Amino acid sequence: MLARITVVLTAVAALSSFTPAPEQQEDDTLRITVAKGNLRIALAVQAFADRGGGSQARGAAGEITEVVREDMALMGYFDLADGVVYEQIGSHDESAVPFKRYEDFGIEAVAVGNVRGEGDGIVAEIRLFDISKRAMIFGKRLIGTAGQNRRVAHRISDLILYHLTGDEGIFDSRIIFTSTRDLGGDHNGRSEIWIMDFDGFNQRRVTYSDSLKLFPSFGPGDSGIVYTSFINENPDVYRLQLTGGVAEKIVASQGVDMTPTISPDGQSVAFASSMNGNMDIYISAIDGSNPQRLTSHRSIDSSPCWSPDGSQIGFSSSRTGTPQVYVMNTDGSNQRRITFEGNYNDGAVWSPDGTMIAYSARRQDSRTFDIRIHELTTGQTYYVTRDVANDEDPAWSPDGRWLAFDSDRGGNYQIYMIRIDGRGMRQLTQQGVNKHPSWSH
Repeated sequence: MLARITVVLTAVAALSSFTPAPEQQEDDTLRITVAKGNLRIALAVQAFADRGGGSQARGAAGEITEVVREDMALMGYFDLADGVVYEQIGSHDESAVPFKRYEDFGIEAVAVGNVRGEGDGIVAEIRLFDISKRAMIFGKRLIGTAGQNRRVAHRISDLILYHLTGDEGIFDSRIIFTSTRDLGGDHNGRSEIWIMDFDGFNQRRVTYSDSLKLFPSFGPGDSGIVYTSFINENPDVYRLQLTGGVAEKIVASQGVDMTPTISPDGQSVAFASSMNGNMDIYISAIDGSNPQRLTSHRSIDSSPCWSPDGSQIGFSSSRTGTPQVYVMNTDGSNQRRITFEGNYNDGAVWSPDGTMIAYSARRQDSRTFDIRIHELTTGQTYYVTRDVANDEDPAWSPDGRWLAFDSDRGGNYQIYMIRIDGRGMRQLTQQGVNKHPSWSH
């Protein structure tokens, strides 16, 4: 990002929500505890039964079944039942679970659900059973409007994951990013902000102001997103509520205002600005008022990121000659360098648990960028990607197990996701040039 900001300095010198129905009785004492090692849960997800009830339910049961199975496979915590299990056991509802048959196949838990149409939407019911205890772990009913089959499925997946592992899932999360798609082959330096489900589905545009937009970043809760826009030619910081409304300009100095990010409590925004000559890090109120300068060095300081508790800010700085990652308190005190390897480290983002920082890193022997993680507790660093292409702009998933990033490994930059151990990479976007992902909290 610092290289791109240098260029700029030179040149310039909605989401629908679910309505949970009343929850059925559940007993958390039945939760199966999974060790976060090699122990995996043998899980069966029975095909959701189609209860009819209107055209909105047509095909929903099959789609929800497919998505839930894909979600469970993605997490790496489960050994999913194969086709032989389902063929041998056959279909059944929640009132007649053949526990002994599942036990014979080594299955430890089974999810049984159904879907019906109701009004202009669907109602899905899910029950999860502990095979060895012959008992229900939980049961719940979810309501979705037309077109929300996948989101209903993702919410079901989150519930299954939580009740079996205690972990909060990522399945109902979103990723925002910048894209040139829909702007034509000659997009004249323009880009818009798009949003998609965590798995790349349901991609849709959320800005329409016909200008270059960079560095979108999710805030917590209903604080919206912030980003840099060139709508008035000068790069300024804007804030937008994804549930509706007009983008609000919150930082507009005579200089360059870039790389904004909202604090964990949703009350402040940190950003980089050249309003006083040098590119420094500032904090202001969420509406842009009362900006406070945190760094003052004859260098380019940019790309601030908040620690999860809001007490510290990471940022990139070229003060030692090559961009490196630094950390400081939110009043600007105790500024300290944390990366010492590679000749260009930028785009730092703090992990949700506060123990790691991911960033884009260029090795001494390379001209391309990879994604790297620095462990704050040990001081150790390791590569998540190591490729001949550029991998940049990491963004943490809400559970801290995945990173979204952009890469030009296929030619144009596209958004990918990968586990922090370097496995399970998936491409999420296909069209246009797509960059700067940010994952919802």
